[in-house]
This record gives sequence, C-alpha cells and structure tokens, in this order.
Amino acid sequence: PKGTTQFIDTYQEGDSRLEDTWLMGQQFDAEGNPLYGVYDKKGELLIFSKELPDGNYTFPSAERVAELSAEDLSVLRAGFRVKYIMDAAKKISSGEVNLEIQPDIPLEQARDELCKIKGVGAKVADCALLFSLKRMDAFPSDVWIKRVMGILFPDGLPEEFLPIAGIAQQYLYHYSRMSGEF
Repeated sequence: PKGTTQFIDTYQEGDSRLEDTWLMGQQFDAEGNPLYGVYDKKGELLIFSKELPDGNYTFPSAERVAELSAEDLSVLRAGFRVKYIMDAAKKISSGEVNLEIQPDIPLEQARDELCKIKGVGAKVADCALLFSLKRMDAFPSDVWIKRVMGILFPDGLPEEFLPIAGIAQQYLYHYSRMSGEF
C-alpha cells in the first residue's frame, strides 16, 4: 500500500512512557486510514503492530526492524530517513543504546544516550526527553527559542525555572511565534 509517514507517539501498556521510542512513525494510506504494518512492494506483510485491548497499536520491536533491509523499509517512503531508522533499530536491539532512561539520571546523560543514534542531536534528544519521556527539565532549542532567549533571557533561564524548563520552553515558543516581535 502507498502512504505517507507521520510521526506520532506510541503507546505502552501500563506505562505513560513510549514503547519502542526509537520508531515513532505510522503509515497512512491515501484516505488517511492507518496502516498497522510494513508491507513489501508485493503487498506482503513484513512486520506488524500488536493490537492492544483498548484498540491502540504498538510498533514492531527494534529487533524485528533491525532484521529488515533498506529495501524492505522503502515502502515507508521515508527516503533518506530509512538509514536513521535502521541505525536506531540496530543500536537499540544490540544494546548499544539503552532506552530505559530513568527519570532520576542527569539530563546530560539521558541526552547523550539518545545522541548515539545517527541523526539525533541535542534538539531531537530534548524533544524525545520532554514529550515522550516526560522529562520536564529538557529544553529543546530551535531558531525561535534562540531568538526569544537572546532577547528575554540572554543569561539563560532563571534557576527556579530549570526543573520545568520544558514547560517554560513551550510558553516561550508560543510567545515568540504569536507576538510578532521575533
């Protein structure tokens, strides 16, 4: 089936964190219906998602995706991103990257673990930590955040905001985009 890849959160039974955090994509057909598997060019199912009792689906394990070739994954139409998906799957399945990031480890250590994956830099790692792993101290920084920080907080966020830097980042981002000042 033909479709596009959309990046979304996955669901882990009994946990608010993501299952298979490494692969946050879901394929949709032309009508917008979700396709819960990866199919080859002949329409044969290569890997599939597990349906949960509440109707949600999980993504295939890193181990399963690591067994696939770039050609197998071409049906995702992820283009150049396939090499990143494959790198993440191989590093996670081999144990080189550990996604069991505990909430009490230092932010820098958690970020460094995610940055071992090809294509993951500080901003992407902070996005995963903030939005997927609920690390409120993560502070994703893009051009809009850099602009607003340079004007409003050139010396950095006040110390009292650091434990909830991710929440502050969301307000700063919204303000920078909506105020017309940046």
